[in-house]
Amino acid sequence: MYFIPGSSFLNLILFCFFLFFLQCNNDYTPVCGSNNQNYQNECFLRRDACKQQSEVLILSEGAC
Repeated sequence: MYFIPGSSFLNLILFCFFLFFLQCNNDYTPVCGSNNQNYQNECFLRRDACKQQSEVLILSEGAC
């Protein structure tokens, strides 16, 4: 993955682009997001954050 120094917005766009076009694996390693949503794994959380264009952090491993 390529990142451009000093351009966090552009880096976020590149990161989201890769998440949208690369499928997340189906490993079940659940995480709880800061939006109180359960995610199958961290990749699904990151992809959802990109779709919502908001910051979603991992609150804990496992279900909320």
